[in-house]
Amino acid sequence: MSMNHYCATVILSFLITLLSTPIVRKIAFISNFVDRPNPENPGKIHQKETALLGGLPILLGVSTTAFLLGGFGVKTVSIVSLAFLMFVVGLIDDKHGLPYRPRLLAQSAAAVIFAIAIFNLNMAKSVSGLVILGLAIIWITGITNAINLMDNIDGATTGVTALSAGTLLVVALYQRDHLPGILASALLASALAFLIFNYNPASIFLGDAGALPIGFWLAAIAVIEAKGLLYTSPTKCLAFPFILGFPIYDTTFATIRRIALKKPIYIGGESNLTYRLLSRKISKQKVVFIEYGLQAFFCAIALCIFWGNVHVASIAIILGGSAPLIIGRLLF
Repeated sequence: MSMNHYCATVILSFLITLLSTPIVRKIAFISNFVDRPNPENPGKIHQKETALLGGLPILLGVSTTAFLLGGFGVKTVSIVSLAFLMFVVGLIDDKHGLPYRPRLLAQSAAAVIFAIAIFNLNMAKSVSGLVILGLAIIWITGITNAINLMDNIDGATTGVTALSAGTLLVVALYQRDHLPGILASALLASALAFLIFNYNPASIFLGDAGALPIGFWLAAIAVIEAKGLLYTSPTKCLAFPFILGFPIYDTTFATIRRIALKKPIYIGGESNLTYRLLSRKISKQKVVFIEYGLQAFFCAIALCIFWGNVHVASIAIILGGSAPLIIGRLLF
């Protein structure tokens, strides 16, 4: 695949999201799809009514580009269809509030369907194949939730998504893998276009209808890329948790803290890094850049693992694993 295809993907996805976001924002206010301030909810730190439905322009940008330039193969259709399912689940949650059990059930079902579409159900006949399927399902469900739980401050999730998608694109280019490259470049471009409206002060939020499909996309792209390395360079698969490093780190430490405080682990709140930093009187803009910096660090670690020799990869894993522990000890 030539670089012209990737350039076309980036331009098309960027323009679709850029042009559709103001329209969707107006629709959100007309249809009363807005997020209102709530002082009693520690997860809501915005001060004015803000449009939701931010996932729609990104869904339009990525899906349209995926079909036009990625074709209508099984992988493309499944990833777009299941991302749309996540959008619908998030839409219901944004409007009416959805208990965590049906939300988790829908996420797990999407993960199972996608894992079977990618790896084939016959893999379940062997122990190793069953383990791989199980890990893929846990990965997709976990990352989808992690992206959703970290969506708590203007621009953070969108920027982290762009960094992750950009790194997945680099991996796809290195592997010369067509579909992950199309999906990653489309998601990167859409995230950057949406960030124009989502950066502080945001005029539109992702909402669950945006965070859930984004999380699914990122996890699914990583699964497709990891499958290509599974039997040729399995150690390189260790790079993928670092590509999604910040969402994993934030969700893990927040979950540990909620368990310690005997609070529900499925509800976002003051345990996430965002609120720990804000409690130290750090401005919202600085908090977002700290989170960008952490994600950039994790992505750099991932590329060192992917491209480095055994010694470089080992040092990168040790560094990437120890740094979060130090930060967690200081903040959590």
